[in-house]
Amino acid sequence: MGLRMKDADKDRLASLVRRIEAADKLDQKLKEEKESAEARERQRREDMLKGWADAFQWVSNTVHELNPLLSPRGLTLAVEGSGNISGAVGRMTIIVASGTPLAHRSMALNLAQTGTVQLVYTGVAGRPVGASFELEKFDRDAFTDLIIRFVEAVIAEREQTLLRRQAEQSENAMDKDAS
Repeated sequence: MGLRMKDADKDRLASLVRRIEAADKLDQKLKEEKESAEARERQRREDMLKGWADAFQWVSNTVHELNPLLSPRGLTLAVEGSGNISGAVGRMTIIVASGTPLAHRSMALNLAQTGTVQLVYTGVAGRPVGASFELEKFDRDAFTDLIIRFVEAVIAEREQTLLRRQAEQSENAMDKDAS
């Protein structure tokens, strides 16, 4: 004697099968979305690595082009760091050496995992404009402009220092003449 399933039970079972199928489809969709997100993140990271390597090359080339013009005038540029990213960040530093005694000013470019480059200045009063920017939105010309602005800030600071020294010397000369 075979058991026959009631129509109501058949309907309930069919409903359960449809729910299982829907859950399987949702599971597959979620897996695909996760894989897609991981692929996008890998691509973003690869693009960022390439962008940072390009940026380092642009900065190095610009420094190489500017030094023959600036060095005879007592201002020398150097780049420290590399076009590589170690861990979560990349770092390169542009150094300006000038004057007697030799004074160093620097502008560090720190790349975060997000692709944002933070500028950190050392020894420069009145920092050039632009505390941070998105690496992907910068090109060779933008990096050249950034370096030139940095050199401008260093030169402006030197000019201000010379003007203060000149004013002090003039005051001292007038004080001696008055005595």
